[in-house]
Amino acid sequence: MKPWHLPAFLLALLVAAIAGWIFDREGQQEVEAELEIPDNIDYYLVEARWRSFDPDGALNFELNTPHLEHFVKDDTSIVLEPEIRYIAGATSWNMRAQRGKMLHQQDAIELTNSVRIQRETADDPMQLSSEHLRLESLNEVVFFDHPLTLQSPRLRLNAQSAVLRIERGLHEFRGVRVIYHDQGA
Repeated sequence: MKPWHLPAFLLALLVAAIAGWIFDREGQQEVEAELEIPDNIDYYLVEARWRSFDPDGALNFELNTPHLEHFVKDDTSIVLEPEIRYIAGATSWNMRAQRGKMLHQQDAIELTNSVRIQRETADDPMQLSSEHLRLESLNEVVFFDHPLTLQSPRLRLNAQSAVLRIERGLHEFRGVRVIYHDQGA
């Protein structure tokens, strides 16, 4: 081996290493530039469970979701496939939807896309379906601004909108069509 081969070989190796480092660094910058992370996400949770208790310590609200993202700027959380158990007095309501939005400052949650609510009681079970609802848990009021269907063993009700004041037991329906089955006749 000639004496100039070793320095030439080392110089070629050094040039190849520097070129590889430069090209690798440029490739990393392109990948980083493609990834856009919103600057307003505070946190996200996977397989989350959120519980709320009344002043006496009794459970009044439980939310289960496979995915929750919280946004700092407007203090909201987006939930996917939320399942909610809402307890009002002696009645338990189970709610499901494809999407939900928690409005923390207003202590409210909005459910959208294939909203289903079930009341499981032995004497009066009921299922309600719609595309949108808003639950304000402090006031115990549920607002439906989309058409809804309420079904029970004795009743089928279609309405254009509704307001359910759960604590008072007062339910207001607008644009109603009802089919009632009298089981006593």
